Amino acid sequence: MGRRIDEFLTGGRRGSVDQYGPVDVRRQLEELKASVEELRSALEELRSECMRRIDVVLGELQALRRAQALSSSSRESRRSQAQRLRRVLRELRFVMASEARARLGMSPHRLRAEAVAEGLVVLDAGGDFAVMTRDSLEEFKALLASLDTADAVEAAKALGEYGRLFQALREGGQVYYDARRKRWVMLGE
Repeated sequence: MGRRIDEFLTGGRRGSVDQYGPVDVRRQLEELKASVEELRSALEELRSECMRRIDVVLGELQALRRAQALSSSSRESRRSQAQRLRRVLRELRFVMASEARARLGMSPHRLRAEAVAEGLVVLDAGGDFAVMTRDSLEEFKALLASLDTADAVEAAKALGEYGRLFQALREGGQVYYDARRKRWVMLGE
């Protein structure tokens, strides 16, 4: 036969629980209840702290994702600007900074930065500057050396598509006619 609950609580002695130590049992139940409440409170604090930390990490993750998206879109934008610049240079041979907004949709400052980043030639033309490939520069220098006139207007006409570049560089003091050598030269040659 099984034991009764009061036998467990009274150590096997017969009689009622109230008779053999109800205060002791109640005290233990109260202590147990207080311990359970402390545990609940600690668990709630732990849960709150975990949720706060998760929110912080999620916020940092979202910020990182936004930064990556901006970075990749700026890389793509920079790549497309560089491609557009190369395409225009293939067609026109050079671009003046004063034409950058109209021809490329970028500021002169951005044009210079792109040109430097892409390894292009940047020629100072007084208050303006020109951007071109090294091949275009060599072609311009060869055409410049082949001119047989000292007249700047005739020289600009003879240079064709490089005429505007010639005029800008001449006005900026970068191209001049060397009377001793009887030819047009770029400064520094």
